[in-house]
Amino acid sequence: MNKVQALSEVMAGQPSWMDGHSIRVMEYAVATGKALGLSAKSIETLRLAGLLHDIGKVDTCASVLEKRGGLTNSEFELVKLHPVHGAEILCKSDTLLRVANVIRHHHERYDGTGYPDGLKGDFIPFLSRVLYVADAYDSMTADRPYRKAPGKDYAVSELIRCSGTQFDPAIVMEFLKIAGSLPFGQEYSMDCLASLPPGLNFKKPV
Repeated sequence: MNKVQALSEVMAGQPSWMDGHSIRVMEYAVATGKALGLSAKSIETLRLAGLLHDIGKVDTCASVLEKRGGLTNSEFELVKLHPVHGAEILCKSDTLLRVANVIRHHHERYDGTGYPDGLKGDFIPFLSRVLYVADAYDSMTADRPYRKAPGKDYAVSELIRCSGTQFDPAIVMEFLKIAGSLPFGQEYSMDCLASLPPGLNFKKPV
């Protein structure tokens, strides 16, 4: 754990909003993993991956991370490298290889249009798919330097709208079932899940 604490301290030098974001993503990912009935090993991997998922941004200049406006194409391409950089940092520790793999793929989209490797569906590591939903939810429910948070209702509607394209629909469903129990969450009726495909299944990681 000393290595993880050291890595967390490295991240502490980043903008304050990133620190709070990582903690919340960790909490959301762990809560989702427990709702999915994942193993203790997988829950611990999610905990570390949530805490460290943005560590690859340590080499991204603050002017980009805190820019109050849209990013240029070159700036966005720079930000898109953070999953790769994060995995490279964590791969230096044999004990964090599994966490590194989860972080590398936490921006892969379910339809194969994500990054960095364009993986699709079940080819995306399961825990990366969980982390992606948690990360997206917090990104839409917390203020950023460049915009105010769209809000929880918007976040829920986007998770549903992008279910099956951007996100694994089975994970979205489980996440929304617990959304009311998350910090500052609200109750969401089963009506908001009505547009998700029926009979969803998921494969638990070992």
